[in-house]
Amino acid sequence: MPLANLRSIAPPRASLRELNLNMLLHGPVLALPCQEGAGVTLTDISGFGNNGTFGAGAAAPSWVWNGYIWVLSYDGGTDVVNCGSGDSLDNLTALTYRAWVNPTDYDSDDRIFDKTPKVFRIVSTGELLCDFSAAIQSANSISIEKLAKGVPSLVEATYDDNGDKKIRMYINNTEVTYSTQDAAIGALTADAASNLLIGNRAAGDRGWDGYQVLYEIIPRVLSATERLNIFNREKHYLDIWNGNILARLANLRTLAVVR
Repeated sequence: MPLANLRSIAPPRASLRELNLNMLLHGPVLALPCQEGAGVTLTDISGFGNNGTFGAGAAAPSWVWNGYIWVLSYDGGTDVVNCGSGDSLDNLTALTYRAWVNPTDYDSDDRIFDKTPKVFRIVSTGELLCDFSAAIQSANSISIEKLAKGVPSLVEATYDDNGDKKIRMYINNTEVTYSTQDAAIGALTADAASNLLIGNRAAGDRGWDGYQVLYEIIPRVLSATERLNIFNREKHYLDIWNGNILARLANLRTLAVVR
């Protein structure tokens, strides 16, 4: 269902407090709810000050109200959000990337997160790819599954240098199957010289085409239980984005019992 069609059937606006608390549960170094709804700055609520700044002029993504939460619309061109290169983002050797995305098209290796040489993106045919450069061999994972166009999904990528040095990726809390899953060999390549970009890369030629919201970077690998609990608290955003009001109401009843 198109985003515009949700306006007449959506329940009241998502609680900003609910969004914020959910994103802060596991110690993120970046947490962008993206609920400002106007302006060119995304406030990082993690406490680390990694605010996102929209690209200038035509390179700024647009705000879209889907009837329940604000989402960012990227045009597949030069749109980008720049979160800088704060110490808390630099040279992470264990991490979890999280974002809700909804591609409307696959263009040219569209970015989700880009802190070169760490990249989380889709390829031009829709599969997820995450690549972290290392001294001898990069950690590189590519999914067999494709992100469906026009369908919102939670995407996650995890890596731990003290583990098997493989990147694991998840769509809606289910681990993907892999066409490639190479482990890093040697030390990860330093990334402190690069800004963390969302929705594009520095050259401005790998722009996301579609919608994104709720960005998070956690400096460790979340456990399966933690990922499931977060997903269960967030999935009503997915339901409403799809216009599934009955699922939204059922999930609210579950949340009420849990609380």
